[in-house]
Amino acid sequence: MLRSKSGTEWKKSPAHLLLLSKHLSPRVTSDFARGDNWQEVLGEPVAKAINRFKDDNVIDILATDELLDIKYKVTELKQILKSKQIQVSGTKRALIQRLLNADPEGAQKAVADMTVYICTMEGKSIADQYLAHEKEKRTLTEQHVLESLKNAKYKEAAIIVAQFEAEQVFPRGMGIDWEKYNTKHDEIFLNKLFTCKPKVLSALSNEQLYTGRLIGALRRLFSYSDNYLSLPDDFDNPTVYDKSSILHLLMSNAYFHTVIAEAVELHRTLGNIVIEVLTVNDDLVCDECKTLTKHPFEINQVPELPYQKCTCKFGCRCSISARPQY
Repeated sequence: MLRSKSGTEWKKSPAHLLLLSKHLSPRVTSDFARGDNWQEVLGEPVAKAINRFKDDNVIDILATDELLDIKYKVTELKQILKSKQIQVSGTKRALIQRLLNADPEGAQKAVADMTVYICTMEGKSIADQYLAHEKEKRTLTEQHVLESLKNAKYKEAAIIVAQFEAEQVFPRGMGIDWEKYNTKHDEIFLNKLFTCKPKVLSALSNEQLYTGRLIGALRRLFSYSDNYLSLPDDFDNPTVYDKSSILHLLMSNAYFHTVIAEAVELHRTLGNIVIEVLTVNDDLVCDECKTLTKHPFEINQVPELPYQKCTCKFGCRCSISARPQY
């Protein structure tokens, strides 16, 4: 959204607000020339948007002492001070201050080619409000998704996530059109996650399984990492696996049954579908898992994954794929 005559219209643009929030820490304009297509979402070149921020005093160029802090390591500062016969003891901040006091013109010249921006107090306030609003939206979305999952409305849960992603400045997933997202695969996966119980997790109670299933569903739908979402600290774990592995095994089992269900559908239309077992290629894979990869299986003959005979330290990491039989 381009700026109006008042110069503040960009404050209604999520893309501009996201760009501003990136300047809560020191940034150079070239940082935004790679990766995400900022010009497309901004509707203008990044440099032009940053100039708008400068005009509206929401970002400013770093002061000389801060630029020196970025440019030089402590050892480099000590070498410079030593060459000028200046004391080299103390903190990095003290070294920079001595250099500024002794040779202010030289210090400014040393960073003259650096243009690094950071939010002003006003810019920080705007960026913080934007990020807080985005965090609240995500939290509300997670709550709506959880409610749908608890009521076994798996399609609804997937649709809520797709609508949320479609509204993001940079939607998750390369090449995914979230506005036309097909939720069928997610529906099957969620159904299997909440109805199938892996034999390797037979020690878990129904309540423990349900907790793991809810967390696994959120991780699947939002692509959350282990660090972002995991089993609670007070989870009473009766298995031989750690909590991270429990979630992996639950989701692996749901994926297994999802592929089998989709393979059955393919078999009805294409015929002669076989299942291949794949495993990680490292020294931690046990011999039992390796035997599964030696030949393909008929749909109704493939052993359930995670493999019950697996002796891998972190649990079975095998997966399956379906293909026509040649």
